[in-house]
Amino acid sequence: MLSYTPAGQYKNIAAIAYIISGGNNEKSLENIQEWGFNFGFAAQLRDDVIDVIGNEKVVGKKLGTDVLRRKKRLPLIKFLENNPEYKKYFDPKKHPKFSKKQAEEILTKMRKDKCIPDCIKITRDLVKKSTNYLEKVDINQKEKKLLIEITKILASFK
Repeated sequence: MLSYTPAGQYKNIAAIAYIISGGNNEKSLENIQEWGFNFGFAAQLRDDVIDVIGNEKVVGKKLGTDVLRRKKRLPLIKFLENNPEYKKYFDPKKHPKFSKKQAEEILTKMRKDKCIPDCIKITRDLVKKSTNYLEKVDINQKEKKLLIEITKILASFK
């Protein structure tokens, strides 16, 4: 499943960029792919968390849409693990109508649940993992430093 998300896409993009830039070290190629995969996963998870806790004026887009559309992203999966009584709302057969009011109620509860801190921790772990892979890549140090700084931004939830 993850290979069809930004994680898989970044993995492939990182490999292509490395090869096009003249990289030919097999171990560095593997490490840049692992960086890309973890970076993409962290970016998607950060976006999923922001969809729950973000400020629409700051983010510049409508939030809460994953829950409203019943998309089972990791924050919602974790919430449902902690609060199984809400699972019924995400089964269209058991609960065919799902209102915006119900979505707002769930989002409010999610913001107070441990699912959000858990997902933030996972995001930060992915960032750390991806920067560790990047450290092992044989590329220009200036470019590596820039990629590490960009990666670390994903761990910020201010």
